[in-house]
Amino acid sequence: MQVRGVCLSYGEREVLRGVDVVVGRGESVAVMGRSGCGKSSLLSCVLGLVEPSAGEVLVNGEVVRCGVSGRAARSRREKIGMVFQSGELFDDLSPVENVLVVGLLAGQRPERARERAEELLGNLGVPQGAKSLGELSGGERQRVAVARALMNRPVLLLADEPTGALDPQTRDQMLEILFEAPERYGCALVVVTHDPAVAARADRAFWLSDGVLGALPADVGVGPAGGAVASADEQPVGGAVR
Repeated sequence: MQVRGVCLSYGEREVLRGVDVVVGRGESVAVMGRSGCGKSSLLSCVLGLVEPSAGEVLVNGEVVRCGVSGRAARSRREKIGMVFQSGELFDDLSPVENVLVVGLLAGQRPERARERAEELLGNLGVPQGAKSLGELSGGERQRVAVARALMNRPVLLLADEPTGALDPQTRDQMLEILFEAPERYGCALVVVTHDPAVAARADRAFWLSDGVLGALPADVGVGPAGGAVASADEQPVGGAVR
């Protein structure tokens, strides 16, 4: 993924100001910042849900276009996976159905989609045979959300506060799964979080403030035991998801 000089304004308010960052396959990056600093707006630009006022986002060499249908939506569906804080799952579907529906929408054959969904859920430790989401714990539901995001083999995995609703023990289990994904599935990972413990797992971590992406403040507490603090334009390890 490449974010090049992305700016975003709502009226007179500048939300993002010249954001630049490159994230490579197999690499994880965390973005921190106070509430309202523009983290979710940045994710929206990467997803193609919001058109930047200036600059561009590239995923796998293709500019991300804003749109909810047609080529833009198809490209987003095939290249980008998204994990939300609350999962955004369908309560009336089983765990397998929640995952395989993404493959069906992408045009996969039903039998192949089911096979892929069951494989992902098994790899992520979701109990087999659950008939509804109500049979799962909060942590297991988030694992379903990760499996769904990985269903179409994305080159970019995004996560918006993925552990915000989890207790500490479940959070740590979830982080192991999430930060193993870049190496295991060959994707880039970008996590938006308020939690220094989450950012510490990333290869690189940044701070978004006043619309500018830069190094973490010294008092945030993410040190060398976890993610490295780096400038936003530092080249990633491995090939860039351009």
